[in-house]
Amino acid sequence: MFPNSESLLRLVTAIVAEISDDW
Repeated sequence: MFPNSESLLRLVTAIVAEISDDW
């Protein structure tokens, strides 16, 4: 799906940031 792990890492970081901000 993702060509490199960096893109996936940035995506996961954005999701975690959203969850942490919501909590």
